[in-house]
This record gives sequence, structure tokens and C-alpha cells, in this order.
Amino acid sequence: MALSDARNACVQCLGLIRGVIPYRYAHWLIEDPKSRDYRVIASVLPEGETGYGVAHRTGVIGQVFRVEMPILVSDAGNHPLYDPFDNTIDWELCFPVFMDGRAKAVINLEGSGSLEIAAEGWNHICEVVQQTTGYHPPITLPQSNNSYLVKTRRIIIRGERSDEVAELARVFARGGESTLLVGNHPDLLGDRTPTMTDALRQGLGASYCYFGVERRLDLLATGDLSSKDMLENRLHWWNISQGRYAYVLVHAQDSVPLNQMSLELCCDET
Repeated sequence: MALSDARNACVQCLGLIRGVIPYRYAHWLIEDPKSRDYRVIASVLPEGETGYGVAHRTGVIGQVFRVEMPILVSDAGNHPLYDPFDNTIDWELCFPVFMDGRAKAVINLEGSGSLEIAAEGWNHICEVVQQTTGYHPPITLPQSNNSYLVKTRRIIIRGERSDEVAELARVFARGGESTLLVGNHPDLLGDRTPTMTDALRQGLGASYCYFGVERRLDLLATGDLSSKDMLENRLHWWNISQGRYAYVLVHAQDSVPLNQMSLELCCDET
């Protein structure tokens, strides 16, 4: 199927889903095989709205790509994974779609008011997705009674070369664990911006500084921040990493006295 035909099928699918779920925004996203961005390839938007082209990795969409399970946020303003986008949004439903047993894309819906999904409605959505695109959503009805956070193990690594730390992160990711690598890794970052140093200068949040490296492996680019800055949670990066990744590997390059740190230099669990 040509790319334009595939996109048209995705738009048709989103339009038909609206007959079951009255959303305001609908986006169909893939993990770009080159940039590893969570990129929108099709959308249905309110008139006059532009939506977004790439999703932040720390929100609901990023979590669905990592855990490959549906997430239903019934109270968006009070959910730890919700990434504020439009103040009229009250709920978000995000779910993966599969082909040949592998998650290939994610459908994200956002709307106002309340959302209730009955088994019959969900079965109809599954049929619509399959018939229009050939993909299969999970058959299990999404539930809204879980925060969908995962248990995070944070490992602070000192005295190693950056490429060795990056290779360790790859080992975790290729073993099936969602992994975040934190540090100054310009070889992995390439020309992508901003780093946390840039974000501090520009008044941006840490969520702008997360980039995909490979499947299940993300990089939080710190730029010129010192280990002390990182470990003292500058930009509150730990607050939006905890619960999203199974492993967080922090490469602390410079020497920091123990009495100046707010975190222990060890492996800890949350």
C-alpha cells in the first residue's frame, strides 16, 4: 500500500471512530524508524486547530509506545501521565495497534466532558480499525482505574566512558526493558535540540529534552549540566521520568562530594 493510501486509511479510521467516541482531537502516530520520534502521520482536528506533529515522550502517548497497552485517562487534569495540550480536554484514550504480533502504531483520542466505553463500543472500534487499516487494537476493554506507572530502577554510574554507559543502556533496552539514558551524549543526540542546558536558558520544561535512540531506549540530553545539577533534579527531570521507564541510567561524569548530593550514588527503586 502506498504511503498516501495508508494515511488516507488512517484518516478514514479516525473519522469512523468518532461515531463511537465523540473526541475533539484524534492522532495516529508511529515511531519514526530514523529519528525515533513519535510522529503524527494522520489526524482529525477541530476546525482552526493545528494539533501537533511529534508527541512528547513523557506523556500518555510515550507510555503507550513503551508498555504497548491501552491507557484511559478519565480525569486528565489530575493524572500523572497527562501532558497538557488544550485546557478544554478532560479525558484521553490512547491505545496501540498491532500487526503480526508487533505494535506498529498508536491511536490517541482527546475530548471534553466524560467518557465511558462499553464492551460493545470497544468491539466496534476494533472492527473499524481492522477493516480500514488491517491493524488490530488490544481486545481488552480499556480501564481508567490505574495510573499506568511502572516500577523504576535508577542507576547512577560514575567513572565510565560515555560510550560504555550507552552500551549498557542498550543491553537493558534490547532485553525488552524501557530504558532512559541521562547524560551528555552528543554522539547519540546529533543535531537535535534542546538539551537541558538549552531548556534552562529558554525557559522550557524537561519534557522537550527527551529523544529516541532506538526501540525502548530514550536519551535525556543534559548538555553542559554538571552531575550536581542532574542529581539535584534540575528542571524536575526525575519527576517526569520516574514511573515511565523500567531503568534510568544516569551518567555522572564529574566528581561530586557525597554531602552535596540530594540523591544517593547507588541503584534505588521507586
